[in-house]
Amino acid sequence: MADVLVVAELAEGKVRKATHSSITFARNAAKALGGSFSILVIGAGAKAAAADLTGFGAAKVLTAEI
Repeated sequence: MADVLVVAELAEGKVRKATHSSITFARNAAKALGGSFSILVIGAGAKAAAADLTGFGAAKVLTAEI
């Protein structure tokens, strides 16, 4: 079993489009490996951005606000 971590990219407090592609890949990879995936959101506005990511099926959505 292996778990996958996605580090979300933010631009002006919003999640960048590339992060959504990374989440899709992580979801598929975790399923193939028999694990789960989590998302780490770092930066100004991380808590608000994390709220937008809670519906993507991640085991955890972690934040580090700076």
